[in-house]
Amino acid sequence: MVKLAIKNYPRDFYRIFKLFGKTPRITKRKVAKDLKINEKTAAAWMDIAFTQRIIIPPVLRRKSFLNFREHIYFLKVKDPSELFEELRISEEVTYYSVLTGHANFQIISSSPLDLKGEIILSGERSDYHVSVPPKCTFQQSVEVIRQNLDDLNYSEFLPSPLVYHDTIFEPWDEEDEILFWEFKDELRRKFKPVMQEHLISSSKIMGWYRRREDFASVITMFFPEGEKAYLPTVYSIETGYDQLLIDLFSELPVSTVFYRVADRLIMVLYLPFLVDARKFVRRTFSRLQKEELIGDYTNSNIEYYHRS
Repeated sequence: MVKLAIKNYPRDFYRIFKLFGKTPRITKRKVAKDLKINEKTAAAWMDIAFTQRIIIPPVLRRKSFLNFREHIYFLKVKDPSELFEELRISEEVTYYSVLTGHANFQIISSSPLDLKGEIILSGERSDYHVSVPPKCTFQQSVEVIRQNLDDLNYSEFLPSPLVYHDTIFEPWDEEDEILFWEFKDELRRKFKPVMQEHLISSSKIMGWYRRREDFASVITMFFPEGEKAYLPTVYSIETGYDQLLIDLFSELPVSTVFYRVADRLIMVLYLPFLVDARKFVRRTFSRLQKEELIGDYTNSNIEYYHRS
């Protein structure tokens, strides 16, 4: 039996992605109705989208309220592989990755850490912003970004959406915390098993779900050719024009992640494995530097990671 490549499937994965962005727990039946297909076909398309990682199903990432702050570290360490193994037993560390570039290791922690190695950048994370990519090719997006650069209007710049919340999020109790950890990486999982395991009422879980966007960013990601077709690169940028960079790079056909650490904008781009793609980013940054819209920047590629 011939195994078809993603591009050979006559499926509109983008429309499915948009449905999940609007309604994270949308049912297969509702997907089928909206796409005007039968439920069995909808289930098959969703399975392809998830297993090929064309669509990364909705996850929760807490907003930067004082009781939810995360600490991020970019490091240069002697042995990244050894540190990766050591962190497997840490209860404070929620994400860590091996990088290649200006930094060779990244850590996200729920509390401050005393770390060995050279700290390249560290600080508390702002809210996330993740782009909703347009349906287009990479080359089409490049042309749009080039045109937008030519049409820059400084008077239209908006305040950064990458904010810090200087308050404690309330109310927030032990059950809220349990629900967050149960659903943070799988917002579509079934409610009933969680309710039964933790003896949480249906009214509590439904109330928690309804206010999800008050305390968290709901993130669904899209990779037209599947996640493995793209190279994830972390850029650390000196700029006071966050919204400008968000507007520009949100034109790419792949989800792009933005947040702030200390005085730097962090941008995670997923680029095709093409020389022209890397050239395009460098040329864009060169143009922005000449316009004095960004200062210095560095970048590191993500080799592999673990999230707990």
